[in-house]
Amino acid sequence: MTIADVRPPSGDSTGRPLEWLEAEICTLAGHIAAATCRLLLLIGEFDERAGWQTRECLSCAHWLSWK
Repeated sequence: MTIADVRPPSGDSTGRPLEWLEAEICTLAGHIAAATCRLLLLIGEFDERAGWQTRECLSCAHWLSWK
């Protein structure tokens, strides 16, 4: 079942079917996992290329905490 299979009632934010809530939660969790993966890959590349040094930071972790 996907989010497209079960739609909430129009204009009703409190009476959503549990199936719709389950599908929405799973869909959003998938988006978060994909975004987290992308973020970590980019941070890894940034660290490998020492991008943090251009900001006079001591490490990638230092740069991340500063940002």
